[in-house]
Amino acid sequence: MPTVISVVFDNPSAVFFSGQTITGYVQVTCDKAKSCRGVEVKFTGYSRVHWTERRTTGTGDKRRTETKHYSSREQYYEMNYWVWGNGQSSGELPPGQHVFRFNFLLPTGIPSSFESHIGKVRHQCKAKMDIPWGRDKSCLRPYTVNSLYDLNKDPQAM
Repeated sequence: MPTVISVVFDNPSAVFFSGQTITGYVQVTCDKAKSCRGVEVKFTGYSRVHWTERRTTGTGDKRRTETKHYSSREQYYEMNYWVWGNGQSSGELPPGQHVFRFNFLLPTGIPSSFESHIGKVRHQCKAKMDIPWGRDKSCLRPYTVNSLYDLNKDPQAM
């Protein structure tokens, strides 16, 4: 069996609110001893948009259609830390199943998760085994964020 890495949240629904703490663990299963600089966890939240607009100019033989692309990306947060090792010096992970706990406080005021055909807001956790002179093992686990909206601060909510 090859080395397997996975991210498990204590909240199995993987739905959180901004300002809430995400807890869980990275599980690494090795069939034999594995040389490794460390196991890193990275939490990110970002948005990305892309759309096109077409415009036709001219008439007859001089008629042309131009397509203009618009895109942008915004990073809301990014935090990474080592749950095992330090990423500098190599250590050896013995065979078996290893569990490395983590917790991460989601920032307040971040936007809710969202997906559409022109844009998205995504929140995710990536765990990575940094393997020297080899291909790193990684696992990407998305989670949903719901932001709270304070109706007391919205004058149109009256």
